[in-house]
Amino acid sequence: MDDLNLIRLLVRLRTRDRVPEDALARLGAAELLARPEATIAVIARGWHEFRANGYAEADIYREIEARRLREYGAEPLPADLTLESFTRYRLRLEHPGEAALHDPAYVAQAVRLASEACERDYGPRGEAPGARSMPAGHLAVLAYAVLVALVQGLGNLGKGLGTRAVPDAWVNLALAVIAFGLVAAVFAWIQQARGGRVAATAMLAAEIVLGWLAVAHGMHTGEAMASVEWAQGLNTVLAAACLAYVHRWKADARP
Repeated sequence: MDDLNLIRLLVRLRTRDRVPEDALARLGAAELLARPEATIAVIARGWHEFRANGYAEADIYREIEARRLREYGAEPLPADLTLESFTRYRLRLEHPGEAALHDPAYVAQAVRLASEACERDYGPRGEAPGARSMPAGHLAVLAYAVLVALVQGLGNLGKGLGTRAVPDAWVNLALAVIAFGLVAAVFAWIQQARGGRVAATAMLAAEIVLGWLAVAHGMHTGEAMASVEWAQGLNTVLAAACLAYVHRWKADARP
């Protein structure tokens, strides 16, 4: 979910001084970013960005405070410093006339929603997804990609470059390239690299299509074996499941 849609969601969350839905729909980017709810979105995203870059939690609040006090001023920080208490403190300081935003229940729910939206980009608690923090589905996709690289990639690379001549070595090399490209694309997707999701979906689709083309080529040359067709059928099911997950993960992040 991008920041503008997150701000719209936080505006709808109000229990007092509600903004009519038709008026909210007409607000442009500049008007949304000028809304007091934007403070919540900006603080939450800043917290997750700093956390993903390895900042300690206490340092994160000092960094955000240093940026905002130049424009809005500062007061003593809350003793029980959390993302929720810090956000509540900044709302009181920056928007003293917005009583609806000072309700502790509203702030708690708004911070939770904003954090969930940011975790789509930065991982749980602002940590870039790793073996301990990434969702189980991410681990499953990564495990599949690594397995393909080990079995299909190394196996076909050895056949394509081996001293023993094999018919159409280019087929083996193409399958090896796809396998290694798949694991690289999945790593890029997990780390939220630019274009990582597109690369991962493209390589998963290529794994399915080129796998069956290789089977068809083997049947044409008389090299196909029933075990290879069975293995490609299983591979297709696993690749399709991973492809659906990668696509769904992005779709879930949309409003």
